[in-house]
Amino acid sequence: MSFQPGDRVGTYEILSTLGAGGMGVVYRARDSTLGREVALKTLPEAVASDPERLARFEREARVLASLNHTNVATVYGFSSAALLRAQVAGEAPDGTQPISSESERAEATHFLTMELVEGETLEDRIARGPIPPAQALPLFIQIAQGLEAAHAKGIVHRDLKPANIKVGPVVGGSSQVKPAAVKILDFGLAKALAPDGEAMSTSVSHSPTLTMAATMRGEILGTAAYMSPEQAQGEAADHRADIWAFGVCLLEALTGKRVFDGANHSFVLASVLKDQPDLDALPPSTPPQLRRLLRRCLEKDRDRRLRDVADARLELEEALATPAGDHAAAAAARAPRLWMGVAAGVGIALGAVAGWLVPLLLRSAPEPAPLARFVLNAPPNEPAGRSPGPGLAISPDGSTVVYLTGLYPSTTAQVRRIDQLEGAPLAGMAPGVLSPFFSPDGKWIGYFHDSGRSLRKVSVLGGPSVTLAKIDQFPAGASWGPDDTIVFGRETAGLQRVAAAGGEPREVTQLAEGESSHRFPDVLPDGKTVLFAAFTGPDADDAVISVVSLETGERGIVVSGGSQPRYVPSGHVVYSVGATLRAVPFDLRRLEATGEAVPVVEGVAITGMGAAKYSVSANGTLTYMTGTAQGLENVLVWVDREGREEAIGAPPRSYVYPRLSPDGTRIALDVRAQDEDIWIWDLERETLTRLTFSPETDAGPVWSPDGRTVFFGSAQKETGWDIFSRLADGTGGLTRHTEAPGLEAPASVTPDGAGLVAVTGPGPTGPFDILLVDISGATEPTTLLEADFNLANAELSPDGRWMSYESDESGASEIFVRPFPALDSGRWQVSTGGGTRPLWSRDGREIFYLDPAGHLIAASVQLRGDSPAFGRPVALIERGYANPRTGRTYDVSPDGRRFLMIKANVQQEEEASRQIVLVENWLGELRRLAPARR
Repeated sequence: MSFQPGDRVGTYEILSTLGAGGMGVVYRARDSTLGREVALKTLPEAVASDPERLARFEREARVLASLNHTNVATVYGFSSAALLRAQVAGEAPDGTQPISSESERAEATHFLTMELVEGETLEDRIARGPIPPAQALPLFIQIAQGLEAAHAKGIVHRDLKPANIKVGPVVGGSSQVKPAAVKILDFGLAKALAPDGEAMSTSVSHSPTLTMAATMRGEILGTAAYMSPEQAQGEAADHRADIWAFGVCLLEALTGKRVFDGANHSFVLASVLKDQPDLDALPPSTPPQLRRLLRRCLEKDRDRRLRDVADARLELEEALATPAGDHAAAAAARAPRLWMGVAAGVGIALGAVAGWLVPLLLRSAPEPAPLARFVLNAPPNEPAGRSPGPGLAISPDGSTVVYLTGLYPSTTAQVRRIDQLEGAPLAGMAPGVLSPFFSPDGKWIGYFHDSGRSLRKVSVLGGPSVTLAKIDQFPAGASWGPDDTIVFGRETAGLQRVAAAGGEPREVTQLAEGESSHRFPDVLPDGKTVLFAAFTGPDADDAVISVVSLETGERGIVVSGGSQPRYVPSGHVVYSVGATLRAVPFDLRRLEATGEAVPVVEGVAITGMGAAKYSVSANGTLTYMTGTAQGLENVLVWVDREGREEAIGAPPRSYVYPRLSPDGTRIALDVRAQDEDIWIWDLERETLTRLTFSPETDAGPVWSPDGRTVFFGSAQKETGWDIFSRLADGTGGLTRHTEAPGLEAPASVTPDGAGLVAVTGPGPTGPFDILLVDISGATEPTTLLEADFNLANAELSPDGRWMSYESDESGASEIFVRPFPALDSGRWQVSTGGGTRPLWSRDGREIFYLDPAGHLIAASVQLRGDSPAFGRPVALIERGYANPRTGRTYDVSPDGRRFLMIKANVQQEEEASRQIVLVENWLGELRRLAPARR
């Protein structure tokens, strides 16, 4: 069904017809909602009228819509005219009625909404004559980049040709080419439109080419001339078909001539199958790399053809980087010379003399390449370096940096090539990223997610992430070895490893006596040995840089006093001591230091867990964030239900888990960093008083109902985390309530003050069960709820009849409510779409929680007999407040009107630089500063 200019389809106004062909009609349209022009592409009737093909096309369209790359025209969506109109009217279309009129047929038309790309096609450009190599190279590098991004997601174009490539105007001469962005159109539509199970057809009806004339000859020749030999024979096409078409387009651009031609469809296909491309038609100035690349792309046997378009891109970039004079010299070198034999003889004689003479004359080594230092600025509206653990990594070749912005757990990964002006979020990495790291080939980024509970990987080009393993503790760094094994650290345990393809983690190290954790592993080049930091307490300066064999488990010490070690190809181990990077010469064979450690970089940003924000590439590029205390401090604020914010006078500290007293006059504070104790902020007197003075970590305060006592967890060397309490006015000593291996942490006190609901598990990040502790100590603790999945953040309602908690039994964390204490007598889900860290209002009429994006959500609560009913969740406060840990990091005032939130220290963020520094050719500087003993 056709549409005319002025017709409206949902939110779109038809402006004009752009083209027509075997796959339907393309219209220029204006999206009135977003104020942009788009391309609306109708589907052929053969597809739209076949429910199975239509459903398969819709599945393919969703895959194509996930492909987001600068050099690929974006697919925005897929819908029908009826659905578009119904969405505007707020109605649900009835698709059950038969189509009986032209108007109904128009309503049934299905559209693919795509990016509207202006400019001429590569076909138009070639029609004006050959494109000089200096101009063609930048264009085809961009085409290769687009293909590379698609192939990484498993998407094959199958109909690549000059008519499907849009090219902007070229500015400048041969010495300085500045092409506009190249866009590849119609990516993957050939497969999406083909009948299920069919290979790329050579018939006219399945040719997806679009031409305004829509002539039969134009459609056939426009596709057949770029088909790979396997497509021409009706075989299934894979990514190598795109590489063939890429070669055909490149040769056609350089020569200005059709590579395969004929009087009709059959003759063209016959030419593809039997004729060899004429490389002699290339201009004499063609770089030798291009000739070699074309031969490899245009192999008729696809098993002998170039296998990866990334290799084509590298060849093109090398050719572009080589001066034109060098190309001419190389071409001249290929010319025959009659004196070649004489020159060879002379060369042999000179070589013999040089063999003993040159070493005598040239004793000094070549000068190292000079240092090159430059700065990448993180986005001004997104704080960088605020995530726990390492949040910065550079690819092995030094070309790409990934860094985290935002406040955890809403941190997002920004990926930036150092030759680009800014970074961009990587598709496939949802907020909540921790500790990114690269694979040895630079094609993958590994990271932790789900509050550190899962290890994942994603392609550097974007796409769906792959879960590799579930983690039983908060992560502490990771390294991807050359044998495709990933080794990772944990907050209170030894190292583990897992295959990069996924699987069950296996133990690498066990904690020795006096050790608290093994963190920040670095797999050495042999793939058999791992550097790591062995911690004995919270202070990273007391950690020991160690090395362990993956084969025998034998351990050794490299240097004492430091964290986050990294081996670099200069023969050094770099590690952090506070905000300073130090380097020590290191012998890979003997696995020991061979010189003195010296400071090499000052002022590196640090965060908790002994992590410094730095990374070193295999080619010797250093990158680090500046700011000696960046990310350590934050402030407390009130935020009302309208989002209005009011400062609280407590001084900046590394606050987590703030808890308001029952009368709302005091705040119990878990303060991390140096002291790691419990403090009390008096809101009326504006004083901050320290409540605990333990040398161990005290955390997670909970008030008694009368406000006289504060319960908290404390890390004991003998038994792990146990529950203690102290009077809130600081008088008296500590009272111990649990003593058992593992972790017990307070969560909520019963209204009568006699019982304490706690979580228990093997470590700070679970998995947890829920426990009831008798505060008087008259009876042993009893287990209320245990499961194979993770339970956390239990909270009692004010009347003590209900318990809210979070559980990941469905695969994602959701909020549930059960009767208390008879938890087995019912269960109700509160959240929709994910939720963590529930909290009851003081009147029991609402439950608050955080959604996966970090927004504060409220759901009303009503009692219907003995069953609770929950209202539709409503967002109260936008994300932007710090949630540095997995526990609840907010509270609500007694009247329910305001929320106590943690916020990044704005003054500190303004004072601290958000710069990411890159230093190229850094290895020579290391050799100079830290020479090895001879």
